[in-house]
Amino acid sequence: MGFSRYGINIEEMVNNVPKRIFRAWQEPWELEIVQENDPVNQARLLEKYGGMVWQDPDNGDQMLTASTTMLFFSKKRGDKGYCVKALKEAWTEEDTDEADTWEPWSLTQADDLYEQIVAYYRINPDQNIQIVTLQENAADATEENE
Repeated sequence: MGFSRYGINIEEMVNNVPKRIFRAWQEPWELEIVQENDPVNQARLLEKYGGMVWQDPDNGDQMLTASTTMLFFSKKRGDKGYCVKALKEAWTEEDTDEADTWEPWSLTQADDLYEQIVAYYRINPDQNIQIVTLQENAADATEENE
């Protein structure tokens, strides 16, 4: 394409683009669907949260991974809505309903979840995942408007 004469390495640019951007806040579209138990809503939420990793500071920094195939829907009063099904390190596919191998992390009150995901990926960067906080997003939007 002729970009090399301008010092632009297209292959390097393509290889450095993260495959996934994780927005570490509850986005407006989530507010609309997080309390509606629906397979389409579950699929949209799984696309965002599935496979994300974090450590649980309340349980000795145990590693947790968000299930890529299923969310948990809580019907608990005051906290009704989807929860990430956080799989513990001991989890195996045979343990689908074993409560001691997974735990729910609420998406209706997810500030702790976002903090833990951000902290994990700051310490353990993944070239395929870019973490964006709400503050970083606001700063980028301000720069674009200037």
